[in-house]
Amino acid sequence: MTGLVAGGEATASIGTTRTDYVPGTGSKTARALDPPRIPTFGAVTRTPDGFRVSLTNYSADYVWAGTATASGRVAISGAGVITVSGLVPDTASTLTVTTRRSGYADGQSTAVGRSLKAALLPQFGATVQTPDGYTTTVVNYDGNFAWTLTATGEPDEITIDDSGFVTISGLSPGTPCRLHIVTTRAEHADGAADLDAQSQAGPALTPQFGGVGSTASGFTTQIVNFRADFAWSASTTAGQASIDPSGFVTVGGLAPGQASMVTIEVARTGYSTGSAAVIGSALAPIPSVPPPPTAPAAPILVKLKALATDKLRLDWKATATGGAPIQKAIVMCQPADGGPLRIVQNAATSITIGKLQRDTRYRCTVAVRNQVGMSLQSKALTTATLAVDKIKKPKPPKKPKRPKGHSAKNGGAK
Repeated sequence: MTGLVAGGEATASIGTTRTDYVPGTGSKTARALDPPRIPTFGAVTRTPDGFRVSLTNYSADYVWAGTATASGRVAISGAGVITVSGLVPDTASTLTVTTRRSGYADGQSTAVGRSLKAALLPQFGATVQTPDGYTTTVVNYDGNFAWTLTATGEPDEITIDDSGFVTISGLSPGTPCRLHIVTTRAEHADGAADLDAQSQAGPALTPQFGGVGSTASGFTTQIVNFRADFAWSASTTAGQASIDPSGFVTVGGLAPGQASMVTIEVARTGYSTGSAAVIGSALAPIPSVPPPPTAPAAPILVKLKALATDKLRLDWKATATGGAPIQKAIVMCQPADGGPLRIVQNAATSITIGKLQRDTRYRCTVAVRNQVGMSLQSKALTTATLAVDKIKKPKPPKKPKRPKGHSAKNGGAK
């Protein structure tokens, strides 16, 4: 059945006849499909690799599908925005969109779009640092494009002239600065490029020192051009060094008279590092002055022994000499029960005292003398001389030697 309006309803009746048969009839009521939804498009917006267009009669009740010529890819969002992508720059493409829905006829419509012309991507030449920024050249500069320049680092000024020469100024020394350039032109994709550079580093601050003063454990000096807005550090070849907030340098930990070199480094962001060294030493040791000599201390009487009826032998040893050599010892012996005093002077440590009385107990002491004076007397020892002198036994006569070769066997005397 044809000729119905979209969505129109009709009943079809069919009858059958045949000889000798009862006539038959039948009917069917049906409805034509509802009218299709024909896609309608808004304005076309060109993109770098295709275009975008909105469906002005989009409805989520329909299934929407699209294709594009020139190898374009089609995506339809839930809001009815169609994106065609995958085109090379400045390429036209025909978009075909179809709609489907149960009980409705299929709808179809087309739109034509074109991708933007190729973007101009800035290309940079050599970069030249300046004290407060840097310069560069855009080697593919084209005055038909609009150029927008921004930069990090807070420069005071960013300019580009008609030849593509770029100047950045107003930066602090050694400040990194990223230049970002965007190019725009009608019917062209936007282009962009970045350049990382920095301004020249500031000059190094070289430490300068005042006079060097020695201390007991090191030395000190003043950094005369000290600036608190720089970072200062110190290292030494010996000892330890410190720098106070005014730039006063103190080196410690040195032995008396020991020298050390301290190296001072100074740094600051954006500035070259400066350094300088200074040499100093700790105070020299004070020479030790020996104390003046004194009289010796009392010696020790080690032994007192009788040698004969009129002789004793005395052995002694020094204790403290008083810082000067012992020149002589003075021995004094006197009978324990009283009597004449016998005095002997000698430099030896073993002294014999003679002209004493027989079989008499003697009490003896010793004192010593150096260049300064006399010591006190030692503690006394007592012993007696011999009552009888020792008699030396005569040596026995030597036996006569036998003549060589003579023996009793040969008839010699036995």
